[in-house]
Amino acid sequence: GGGGGGGGGGGTCSGGECSGGAAGRKDLANALRQSAAYLEAARSAAAVLGKPLVVEEFGLAREGEQLTPSSGTASRDAYYRWVCNTSAALPAAGVNFWAWGGEGRPGSAEAAASALVPSAELVGDPPHERPGWYSVYDVDKATHAAIAECAARFALPP
Repeated sequence: GGGGGGGGGGGTCSGGECSGGAAGRKDLANALRQSAAYLEAARSAAAVLGKPLVVEEFGLAREGEQLTPSSGTASRDAYYRWVCNTSAALPAAGVNFWAWGGEGRPGSAEAAASALVPSAELVGDPPHERPGWYSVYDVDKATHAAIAECAARFALPP
């Protein structure tokens, strides 16, 4: 990802990635506020350069920064929809979320707790982030629906 966030409960954003923190909806509001400023700056820069804007590697950690597929994704799903709708209105040429974990799962509890311990499975997160932090798993049906809605917004006409 492009920077991620950091532990703690406050949640942070860098580029398009935001950590969820322990505060849930408070962190979603923080992510939306910071992302709005980021997207406006990116829109402006793309216009000055005469280049298309692609909003890439956006993500939000699972509820409570949990890493397992059983943890919640409601804030992430809302964030994905907001990024997609906002990007389409800019207009952006496209978007891509961070990151597909699919059937992969974080390895041991030790690996899941630290970016310094390799995970047995690749789940989309780079070595400096905890395995599973931004992962969209194969069982995240609500997130899949948000991604599908977004893809439809950016689909080319037949």
